[in-house]
Amino acid sequence: MVKSYNALIVDDSPSDVAILTEYISEANMAVTPYTTDQVTEAYQVLNRQPIDLIFLDMDINGASGFDLLALLPSHPPIIVISAHPAYAVDCFDLDIVDFIQKPYTSSRLYRAISRALTPEQAPSSSTALPTLLTKPARETIYLKAGRRTERFFLDEIQLIEAYGIYSKLHLTHTMSVVNEKISQLESLLPANQFIRIHKSFIVNTAYITGVEPKAIYLDKTRLIIGVTFRDHVHSQLKQLGVEQ
Repeated sequence: MVKSYNALIVDDSPSDVAILTEYISEANMAVTPYTTDQVTEAYQVLNRQPIDLIFLDMDINGASGFDLLALLPSHPPIIVISAHPAYAVDCFDLDIVDFIQKPYTSSRLYRAISRALTPEQAPSSSTALPTLLTKPARETIYLKAGRRTERFFLDEIQLIEAYGIYSKLHLTHTMSVVNEKISQLESLLPANQFIRIHKSFIVNTAYITGVEPKAIYLDKTRLIIGVTFRDHVHSQLKQLGVEQ
């Protein structure tokens, strides 16, 4: 039987906390996590409660995640989750298990958690930590659509189309415009499922119904493969078994 463990989320964004809490809940990997948007309160929680894993943002109501680290000579495994990739470099020099850039997919989060819970990195006092996460059957990603954060199932995204500084997600039953640029989405989505075929298009390989030297088909829709993308696209499709 997989045992639950205690997590602490330190983040001042209610929407980001809600997303992370839902991912944790979907994975059946922990009891409802402790949450705080204050460094001092996080320090107090760590002194009062047995915490097995910390999810830490680096910008917290005018304070820095580094301020919390300075207060902790020893601590449970920490996963930093931030919208600012520049912090990743600093994390390499600290006792941080992993750095995740917002937004992120559920699979990216679970990889980080699995890494945090390996015997080599888990604290000696946490021998009861689970060795296996119960992952949801369907992978998801949360993205900003206007002012609202929405959940999207990866297996429902057929095509992503550049739309200025935004992107259009063509889903199985509808279409949605999200705030992220297509280049950002390319870095977030799993490469074994989504392929950039053009500066304006990313396709879900599960929906490819035909391949030509210069184009691919999604049902009856023909999409041109960009000249600079062709070698990579055909190489990837062959590796995935989509193209012979």
